[in-house]
Amino acid sequence: MAALKDVMTKNVVVAKPSDNLLHIRQLLVDHEISRVVIVNERFKPVGIITDKDLLRHVTTDTSGKALDELPISTVMSKPPVSVAESTAVHVATKKMIDLGISSLVVVDGNETLTGIVTKTDLCMFYASNGRGRHRVEEYMTKELVMAHASQPVFYAAHLMATHKLSRIPIVNDRLEGIITLSDMAAVSPALSPRTIVAKSRPLLMKGMIVPAKSVHLLTIRDIMTRDPITISSNADLADAAKLMITHRISGLPVLNKRKQLVGVVTKTDIGKATASIR
Repeated sequence: MAALKDVMTKNVVVAKPSDNLLHIRQLLVDHEISRVVIVNERFKPVGIITDKDLLRHVTTDTSGKALDELPISTVMSKPPVSVAESTAVHVATKKMIDLGISSLVVVDGNETLTGIVTKTDLCMFYASNGRGRHRVEEYMTKELVMAHASQPVFYAAHLMATHKLSRIPIVNDRLEGIITLSDMAAVSPALSPRTIVAKSRPLLMKGMIVPAKSVHLLTIRDIMTRDPITISSNADLADAAKLMITHRISGLPVLNKRKQLVGVVTKTDIGKATASIR
């Protein structure tokens, strides 16, 4: 029976409670990750902050403070949910599902951080051990929240925060693209009210130079991923997991035989299937 020590990520990106949110945003972008563990001076985990936490903050904050003025402690979840290295994978997976969280901090007998298990780790596990067990259509999400490419970036941020989503398909008769939390993290400074009001210099976002006064004109089309990788509804779920790992993405639009969008399958869905593997 596989234990977390066999599947967890050991090189964990960490930060200190005294660091600011701009530093966290940079860590998320630079390392292409979705969470940072906050540790104290003894390397014991005291909190965790995710790209969802950051997005939620920048779209709802009314303090008027910029990201570099806010300490992590104002946004991070604390204490983080931790488990022992010896915990069985299916037990840890069920814990994540029951608590509605996307990662578990892994600690040793002294409560010192030794790793983290995320949906990506579970996806890798399922890709290797789940072939032949399930089809994509059994676990995909069928009720979709969608948007149009011409709508403002702020609308996409609102949808993600309101519905607690990590990705939104962009549709206009057909699937045009997808916008994800990673896309939003890349432009998060522009979503801060203070940035919009106070910045006088242009902002560099996803390779674009955007005048501060034009930030409100950004549309979903400007930052979405076009022609995203898709998968068939009758494909093996292990193939979906493998595609996500290979392309470092967290979800796939699902198409039927007529190439119509019928759902989205995510790492969360893969995790639910992983819980059935003993």
